[in-house]
Amino acid sequence: MTNVQRCPRCQRANPADASFCHNDGVPLDTVHIPGPDQFPREWRFPSGRRCRNLDELSQGCLAEWTEARNALVRRDFVSFFQDNNRHDLARLVPPAEPDAEIALQTFLEKLPSKIKATPSLDVAPRRLLVPNVRRGDDRRVVLTIINRGMGLLHGEVVVPEGSRWLRTSASKVRTRSEQPVEVTIDSRAFPTSGSYFAKIQVRTNGGTVEVPLQVDYAVQGVQIGGYNVTDPQDLAKLMLARPKQGAKWLADGSVRKLFESEGWDYPLTGPMAPSLGAVQQYFEALRLSHVPKVSLDAAGFDVTCDFPEVITRAVTLSTTSKKWVYGFVDSGAMWIKPRETAVAGGRQVDVVFDIDSEMMEPGRVHEGILQITVNGGVEHTVWVRVDVRRPYEPWTRKIFKPFAG
Repeated sequence: MTNVQRCPRCQRANPADASFCHNDGVPLDTVHIPGPDQFPREWRFPSGRRCRNLDELSQGCLAEWTEARNALVRRDFVSFFQDNNRHDLARLVPPAEPDAEIALQTFLEKLPSKIKATPSLDVAPRRLLVPNVRRGDDRRVVLTIINRGMGLLHGEVVVPEGSRWLRTSASKVRTRSEQPVEVTIDSRAFPTSGSYFAKIQVRTNGGTVEVPLQVDYAVQGVQIGGYNVTDPQDLAKLMLARPKQGAKWLADGSVRKLFESEGWDYPLTGPMAPSLGAVQQYFEALRLSHVPKVSLDAAGFDVTCDFPEVITRAVTLSTTSKKWVYGFVDSGAMWIKPRETAVAGGRQVDVVFDIDSEMMEPGRVHEGILQITVNGGVEHTVWVRVDVRRPYEPWTRKIFKPFAG
C-alpha cells in the first residue's frame, strides 16, 4: 500500500482518508496534536543536526540557511513531507525559482511552527547629516541596514524622485544580519549653496523606515574680473550691476572658461550678440529675464535700380519692453550684403544691408531673402525684390559680364 497514513504513536498503517488511527484512536492530523509535532522519520542536515518536529526543522533551517536553501532547490522538503505522510506541508513548499532564498523565507513563514522566521528592520544611523560639502566633492556616508529578527530581510532602498544629487550603492535589500549601503552626494548637481533635504526609504518584509538626510552645501566662490561669484545666478547679478563688464567677459570668453572650469552647463549656444545684447542673451538663456517680443518695420522691399548701382536699405528691429534687442543676419543671395552679421541695441536697432546690382543680370527682376534671428531664437524672413534696369546708352558699348541672380 502506497497511499496510507501511519499512526504517530503505534506506526500502524491507516487508510489515506482516515482522521484517527484505527488501532489506538490517536488523531492522524498531527498538526493538532498537543505538544511537539513529531515526524515518524526525522530530518537530518549534512552537519548531523536532527529535526524530529516542525519547531526543530524551522530552527535548523534558520541555523543552517545555506543547506536549507540547497534542499529547497533540490525539492528535498517535498519528498520528506510526503514520506512522512504530510501532504499538507508538502504543498507549502514553494518553487525555488526565481529566487531560492526568498522562496526559503516564504516557506518558513508558512510553516505552522512556534519558531517563526520573522525579520525585523532597523537602520543605523537613523538620521544622516553631511556638513560642509564643497563644489566638486563626492561625499560618501554609509547607511547600515540591520535585521533584528530571524530569517531573510529583503526589500528595496528608494531614493526620492528629483534628487539628482543623491544615489545609493544598492537598490535591493537582502540580508540575514547586516547590509551596508553607501550613500553618495554629488555636489555638481546642486544649483546654489544652502541646505538640501531628502528622505531615503527602506521598504522590506520586516518593516519600512525613512531616513532623513540633510546636506549643507557651501560654495567658496570663484574669481572673474576681480569679483567673487558662486554660481551662474550670482554671476548674472554681477552683470546686472556692471553690464559693460559683463558684456566684455562674454565677448572675450571669460564666462565660458569659468563655466568649463566649474563644471557648469554653459547656457549660450550658437552665435553671441554684440555689446550689451550678449548680457540680455545670457539672462534669457538662464530664464532670468523674459524674451521681449521683437517686431520688424518692414516685411520686404521692392527696389528698382540701374546697373551697376548699389542701393542701401535697412530694417528696424524694435520692442516695447525695456530690453536690449539683438539679431543675427544671414543673406539668402550673393547680391544682398548685410553690413553686420550680428546687431544689438537698446529697445531698437537697424539691420543695414546693400543691394549690389553689379552682381545681377540687368534687364530682369531678381528676388532674394534676408534671414534675421532675433531674441529667443525667433526667425524673421525679409523678402527683397529688385528690378535691375539695363545701363544707359553711354554704357551700352561697354562689354560687361552679367551675373545670374
